[in-house]
Amino acid sequence: MADRPKTTSALVATGLTENSSQLRQYQSFAEQFKRWQKQLVDCLDNELANHCRVVRIKGDTLIVSVSSAAWATRLKFQQGAIITHFSKDATIAPLRHVDIRIHPEAFARQEQQKNDESDTAKRLRKLAEGSTGALREQLLALAERAASADKK
Repeated sequence: MADRPKTTSALVATGLTENSSQLRQYQSFAEQFKRWQKQLVDCLDNELANHCRVVRIKGDTLIVSVSSAAWATRLKFQQGAIITHFSKDATIAPLRHVDIRIHPEAFARQEQQKNDESDTAKRLRKLAEGSTGALREQLLALAERAASADKK
């Protein structure tokens, strides 16, 4: 009889498979990557942080991707503060450099996704106009949730 498929969490939780150690490594790297991104966001203003992403830390260099040359210039002014902020974390080797790379296409996909979400809110409101009663209320509530998700 064939084995039933296991969920990813079950594979990670049990040490019975060869792949579980690799999955744990991926999971720990993803958590570490989230911490790095949060640290970067914490030391930048919101406007600049929305246009910056941590790519990786390689040796003593933090590699950051930005959406345009203008944001890269603004980020260069913050290099000292970023290095100081990251140096406070004992789990990271001391940083000495910030490498800034410009990748507008990565951020363009993110903007397109946000535009798609706002289209969703508009479509839901349009559907609500032609509806009545409880259905209309539910559609408007969904449209509000979609619109509030756009603002985040």
